Amino acid sequence: MKLKICSSCGIECYLWKSNPKLCKSCDLKNSTSIGSFKITYKTSNKTLHPPKKQKPIPNMSEKEKKRQQAYLALRKIYMAQHTKCMFKDCQRLSEECHHIVGRVGERLLDTTEWMAVCSEHHRYIHDNDKECRELGYLKSRL
Repeated sequence: MKLKICSSCGIECYLWKSNPKLCKSCDLKNSTSIGSFKITYKTSNKTLHPPKKQKPIPNMSEKEKKRQQAYLALRKIYMAQHTKCMFKDCQRLSEECHHIVGRVGERLLDTTEWMAVCSEHHRYIHDNDKECRELGYLKSRL
């Protein structure tokens, strides 16, 4: 890299900007920073403006919010009605709601495919896929 003459101060040094040809100190003198935006004064006719604030993207649609609210209401009733774990030979209190066929689409609200289980057996159902399919605790989603 060659030494060149700064167009602002006239000193021979390494240039920081190529258009206009400025050294680092002249470029920093002629500009100021606001947040992450650099606004340049004398060296350019253009001014940068911070972007307009945008609304955040919602986590879920209004339709999905209503579906989730309906699910929570149904789940609360279901768990109140089924207080014991439904896994064979378990007498513990149920803590979680297992979805035998999954939760996609209308299956989320289909209580015929729900199963109230304790947390230990819920974990067991998902960790022992083949055995639990034979017992009817898991079914294919297809």
